[in-house]
Amino acid sequence: MNTGGPSSNDQRLDARQGVTRGLVYAAATVAPHGATTRATYTVPAATRAILESCHVSFCVDVLQTAIGLSDARVTVTPDSGGLHTALGCLAGVAITVGSRQSDAGATAVILNTGNVVTIVTEDAATGGSKRFDATAEIYEFNP
Repeated sequence: MNTGGPSSNDQRLDARQGVTRGLVYAAATVAPHGATTRATYTVPAATRAILESCHVSFCVDVLQTAIGLSDARVTVTPDSGGLHTALGCLAGVAITVGSRQSDAGATAVILNTGNVVTIVTEDAATGGSKRFDATAEIYEFNP
């Protein structure tokens, strides 16, 4: 009879051994810039993790003189190389101060030792400024 409790043969995740980590970037009045890494998290040795959810957004603080592509994203780089964008929002048009682009989602991406989660922002406009917010919730555990 299976009572649902852990056993010596149970391969399920025991939530009591895990810890939740938050990766956060928030800044206002950010001038135009190229792709810039804002925060990173690397899965430690002998550990695995789950990228549970993320949120990215940007909002126009001061109108730009020339519109350019703006981007906020959360990426995952596997230990084997390559790059995967877990979540991102992208916009090339800002109509008024307060215009906002955002995206959020539950991702459930399994991360192995050495995988890297990164928050990146980019703004190719001329002049003006934006407010950027990005978060990633990462559940870290011992397999």
